[in-house]
Amino acid sequence: MQENSGKGKDMRYVKLLVALCLLVSLCLPSRAMDLDSAACLLMDAKSGRILYEKDADEPRAIASLTKIMTLVLILEEMALGKISPDDVVVASPYANSMTGTRIWLEPYEKMTLGELVYSVAVGSANDAAVALAEHIAGTEADFVLKMNQRALELGLTSTSFGNSTGLPAKYTAQPDWPNYSTAKDMARLCQHAITVPGFLEYVSTYHYSVREGRKPQIELWNLNKILERTVGGKTYGYIGVDGIKTGTTTEAGYCIGATALRGNLRLIAVILGADNEEQRTEEATALFDYGFRNFQAQLVTEKEAFRLPVKVPLSATYQVEAVLGEDFYVAVPKGTREQLEVEAVLIEGLAAPLEKGEAVGHLVCRCEGVELGRAPLLTSGRVKKGSILHIAYYVLRDMLVNLLE
Repeated sequence: MQENSGKGKDMRYVKLLVALCLLVSLCLPSRAMDLDSAACLLMDAKSGRILYEKDADEPRAIASLTKIMTLVLILEEMALGKISPDDVVVASPYANSMTGTRIWLEPYEKMTLGELVYSVAVGSANDAAVALAEHIAGTEADFVLKMNQRALELGLTSTSFGNSTGLPAKYTAQPDWPNYSTAKDMARLCQHAITVPGFLEYVSTYHYSVREGRKPQIELWNLNKILERTVGGKTYGYIGVDGIKTGTTTEAGYCIGATALRGNLRLIAVILGADNEEQRTEEATALFDYGFRNFQAQLVTEKEAFRLPVKVPLSATYQVEAVLGEDFYVAVPKGTREQLEVEAVLIEGLAAPLEKGEAVGHLVCRCEGVELGRAPLLTSGRVKKGSILHIAYYVLRDMLVNLLE
């Protein structure tokens, strides 16, 4: 009887051990497969949390992923109302001289800005990218200055743009300007790009006709093979992928920045330096499989549930409410519900005037001291600069409050 009792205890211990192992497996994501591309990264798009990376800080040539920044600048200008899809763009002889993928722009040919944006987003046309750059900045060189300035503003500290296309330097007018980035910076650029109005609409388009009804009409097909699309009633690509961009040169290899959305979880995958198109497709797919299999989106706070009064010196209203632009989610391992800590970190030196929707800080989410992600805090309304009477009133009020305390 004692022997059977001992076996019973042993079985209970085994069952407990198995249960603990199952619990740990739920709490920790499985190890991603080894990938052969030179560099890769998987990111939670909403929080910026990196879920997997390999040599993601190593600067490399990025080929036509360069055009992500070109599209960002164009569409940001469009969102501000400075340009319109209906604007007429005149192609220069320099734009006509571009090699590689193109729509065969003739010197001084006129085309709408919207048509050229589709040509870049869908067909990765180099001549169209240069024509857009010249339309915005006068010359491609001046446009590149804007590209690099925007990169600094977005915190892309390991990125340098030398042209608007990603073509090797010998094919551009600025052969001494380097064009490179990292998988991490490209993921961050993609993270910003998908928030730019119109960006996803353009890059998720599978087919576009250039010069439709005019000669020579050219049919463009999106080069992103994992883009989800339906053709002839049949669905192709990776479920949830709705962008962003591929690129290929001898120096860069085969590259892609892609994004996929399933439920509330949006992921960004970047592959740099794959050996061929098949490897690029397989490894981008592997990254998405890993992410959606092992992670889920956990709500930190709903957009409408968060409002934080923020003091704004020298303003007419003294303060403004900081709000979230959208519901704040972070990626956590499947089968878990993390105990999340939230902290508002405000920009130092805030002062009026401020426009509605202007960033005044971040809402930072942590778990056991480890940052999982952050969401921008935005002004709920416009904050006007205060008059001398406003400023004097609030200064005296603060002094009285401090004395009473």
